[in-house]
Amino acid sequence: MPPEKLRVSNAPNPASVTTKIFYELPAYGRVSIKVFDMLGREVTTLVDAGKQAGFHSTDLDVASLQNGLYYYRIRVKTAKKIWVQTGKISVIK
Repeated sequence: MPPEKLRVSNAPNPASVTTKIFYELPAYGRVSIKVFDMLGREVTTLVDAGKQAGFHSTDLDVASLQNGLYYYRIRVKTAKKIWVQTGKISVIK
């Protein structure tokens, strides 16, 4: 049974080549996952699509990113609610 709230994590963290962002949706919704640098500039959009309830994951290739701290923001809009969560990714090569 899907959770009653949005669950998000990523691994490995710190990352040197790739990291995977895991998320579990409580209901069908429009999912957006964006990555930002320390200055708040958008680096990439990983997901921008409708997704069914349940467990999902997406990969972030960090090979082209410089060492440092990055943030990912996942936004999920369902028929009843909007969830927004932010996580940190450390890139160390």
